[in-house]
Amino acid sequence: MKKVFILCCLATASCFQLFAQSKITGKLLDEKKQALSFATVMLMKSDSSMLKGALTDDEGIFVFEDVPFGKYFTQAQYVGYAKFNSALIEINQKEAQLTDIQMNIASSELKEVVITVKKPLLEMKGDKLIMNIESSPIASQGNALEALRRAPGVAIRDEKDIALRGKTGVLVMIDDKITQMSQEDMLRYLQSMPATMIDRIEIINNPSARYDASGTSGIINIKLKKDKNIGLNGTASAIARYGRTPKGTLSTNLNYRNKQVNVFGNFSADHREQDNRQHFERDIYTGTNMTTFDQLFIQDQKENNLNAKVGADFFLSKNTTFGIMATAARNPENNAIDNTIDVIGYIPKDDPFTQLYASGTNPELAQRYAFNSNFKHIFDTLGRELTIDADYSTFKKEESQTIKNQYFNNAKQEIREAFSLKNDNRTNFNVFAAKADYVHPMKNKSTLELGWKSSWVGIGNSIYFEKKMGDGAWTPETKRNNDFDYVENINAAYINYNFPIGKKWNIQSGLRMENTRNTGHSVTLDSTLSFNYTNLFPTANVNYTLNDKNMLSLSYSLRVNRPSYQELNPFVYYIDEFTYGKGNPFLRPEFSNSLTLTHTFMDMVSTSVFYSKTKNSMMQVLAQEPNSRNAYQTTANLADYDNFSFTIASPIPIKKWWNSYASVTGFWNSYRATYLDSKIDNSQWSWNVYLENNFTLGKGFSAELSAWANTPLVWGVFKMKAQGSVDFGVSKKFKNGNKIKFGVTDIFKMSNTRGGVNDNGLVFRMNNDSEPRQARLSFSMPFGNQNVKAARERKTATSDEMGRVKG
Repeated sequence: MKKVFILCCLATASCFQLFAQSKITGKLLDEKKQALSFATVMLMKSDSSMLKGALTDDEGIFVFEDVPFGKYFTQAQYVGYAKFNSALIEINQKEAQLTDIQMNIASSELKEVVITVKKPLLEMKGDKLIMNIESSPIASQGNALEALRRAPGVAIRDEKDIALRGKTGVLVMIDDKITQMSQEDMLRYLQSMPATMIDRIEIINNPSARYDASGTSGIINIKLKKDKNIGLNGTASAIARYGRTPKGTLSTNLNYRNKQVNVFGNFSADHREQDNRQHFERDIYTGTNMTTFDQLFIQDQKENNLNAKVGADFFLSKNTTFGIMATAARNPENNAIDNTIDVIGYIPKDDPFTQLYASGTNPELAQRYAFNSNFKHIFDTLGRELTIDADYSTFKKEESQTIKNQYFNNAKQEIREAFSLKNDNRTNFNVFAAKADYVHPMKNKSTLELGWKSSWVGIGNSIYFEKKMGDGAWTPETKRNNDFDYVENINAAYINYNFPIGKKWNIQSGLRMENTRNTGHSVTLDSTLSFNYTNLFPTANVNYTLNDKNMLSLSYSLRVNRPSYQELNPFVYYIDEFTYGKGNPFLRPEFSNSLTLTHTFMDMVSTSVFYSKTKNSMMQVLAQEPNSRNAYQTTANLADYDNFSFTIASPIPIKKWWNSYASVTGFWNSYRATYLDSKIDNSQWSWNVYLENNFTLGKGFSAELSAWANTPLVWGVFKMKAQGSVDFGVSKKFKNGNKIKFGVTDIFKMSNTRGGVNDNGLVFRMNNDSEPRQARLSFSMPFGNQNVKAARERKTATSDEMGRVKG
């Protein structure tokens, strides 16, 4: 009681200094004096009530902002360690550096405890939601696309489109570099990348002006692992997966570091077999008659993917670093196709077949190479910083398809001469880009950022068709052939200013200007379209600290979503004899105004409300040809698209050994347009729920039970049905750092993509089953020294351009 009385008196005396505030920084170490990451540190008032809480970062550092002058003590906790309480500390200056805190292993557990430093699976940091992949026994065993699908608020439709909070137009970045591919190609690239290469996934709703203006619904940034240690070190992993077909991955992360240089690399080899089954039904009305095409599309997909990243940072001086980096991916794919279409209902007399069987092969080879050189210089202790990047990237894709078409009647007799169609498609993409970013801190704690970027893109795309009847010779189909060339130059400059007002307000405002010049030329059609336009993209963010536990943030941004290069290509590509796709050279960019209000409680519970209005909205549409049984897919600019959403997300500590994380997102999508003289009016409330449970079982064992669910939603002209998944995983970490994990995804097989269209005279239903239920087993082994600083992270200059090539 005496101690409590003394502390209360000291606390009372400190109240006279509440008008002044301090920033307190400290570092937490384990029993070997090495950084202890993601431990809980609390700043306690002298009456033992908590003022603020924080988690240590990868370097063991924790920070308490805006602390009133007074007397406090720190309390640190971590599983397997004895609780630490510091002596009473008097804070009376604007910045305070605490003495390093060293934790001791709890004496009662010395013989059995295995010390595990584990980040939380999901955490909020400012305007980012961060998903730490290694913390999930399930997400870390699959590929990058499967890990991305588990991120709260993220939905992937038919392996072709990504939506965030129910809204498409997501900009995907890898290590702060925009992947210059179409979403379909980029998703296939992520399928080839093992999740063992990923450190975390960051979701940014309203990026500042420093980021490229692309991406109307925000940014998803996939950060790859970078080793922290001096000397030679790394991790080797092996993963085996099985659904209906086998899959396997071998990967390693390597790092060598000394005082002059840091050399790093990531390498992976991935074998993936996939049994894709898609069921489509299309109703065709001819007057009062109806015919249904009932289609089962089976694709036996086999891939052997290689991914590599190597680089080096040279420390020219204490403040100057020069780096080089190269990435490569080689993704060969062999597909066998079986496509059966049963014709039900009305059968025209002049075309009396009741079944079409199309079979064939579809091999392809995609290769991606990127080269980066970079320079970083810090001018002084104030933090003035200049970063320069120059990049060259290339993407090549060779694809061929040979399909034999056979026609049968009800008696299974072939009633037409079979014919085969073959096409060869070549895509070559090259981009050069350069950028510079300058950061200038000021004395009043404000920061000025200035930057410039230029990019030059060249695309060549060709497709050639041949046809043969029966066993005859191949003959050219010149009317179907096409050559398309595309060039683009974007020049951008930005200014961003961050400044505090008093002790409770912080404002960030920015403006980015982008000038775009592009030309698309169809050699076959002998047509050329050119555009030259300049746009301004303002951004703003206002933070207000209500008190020690509550903070409000209001952010605004104007962003753009440009057409992919393939969407501008006017040539026709065939899915089957009755279904084809075509580009639209008249596509224009869509622009989206977005506003987000976020409330954060104790840096843990986050509640946000989001609204965006998109003009000139680009949308995939399906349409039925009049007086024909053919249907086609294309992309068009539709009138308006409104998206409203709200999200609440929070960790839920249930027991010392049981922690949960839950997020609930509700969103309203509304599409209103006129297309082909038909009105489109799709609107609906939808929900996304995510629940993660992590269990610490002792002796190095941990387990995860997670579930997600999407209610029915509208996605442009598509109306998608509900889907979800329940997953389970368990892992064991050994004293030498080795890990073994086992997991099962989609236990109840509920995540198939189902939906349809009922617009423009087209009635279409689909069910996509691509082996969502899988059993997975993995083993990883670290080697070398595991305890020093990571390779420097950087954003290269080709960031924005690599996201818009479509294959």
